[in-house]
Amino acid sequence: MKQCEKCLHTKPLTEFKLVSPKRVPMRFCIECYTENRRLSRSGEKPFDKRSSGLERTYGITPEDYNQMLKEQDGRCAICLGDDPKSPKRVNHWYIDHCHTTGKIRGLLCNACNRALGNFGDSIETLENAILYLKK
Repeated sequence: MKQCEKCLHTKPLTEFKLVSPKRVPMRFCIECYTENRRLSRSGEKPFDKRSSGLERTYGITPEDYNQMLKEQDGRCAICLGDDPKSPKRVNHWYIDHCHTTGKIRGLLCNACNRALGNFGDSIETLENAILYLKK
């Protein structure tokens, strides 16, 4: 049994397409997948993978995300750049959050998000890096 991420119904695995090469069931049941393809072909907007991910992962809506970006003037909260520099042509800002509390701190470009991750969100390590750069 598996829960479809679109309709949220729990269905048998036979009602999900399998993705090769590992033969893993898709995130959406065949019925929702088919409906999404029909909407996509007709020019209507299908359900948005990113918006469902925002709500599931961070508890925010696309409107919340857009409001945060507006409050940051469409810029990275750290470097103030206006280009998210996302890989693989995915043009979105990264949601920076505390990994302990889950509290969202702001939106970051790919480079700043990776930098914080590489420093393990350690204030002490970041301060040491600043001292190092000042030498």
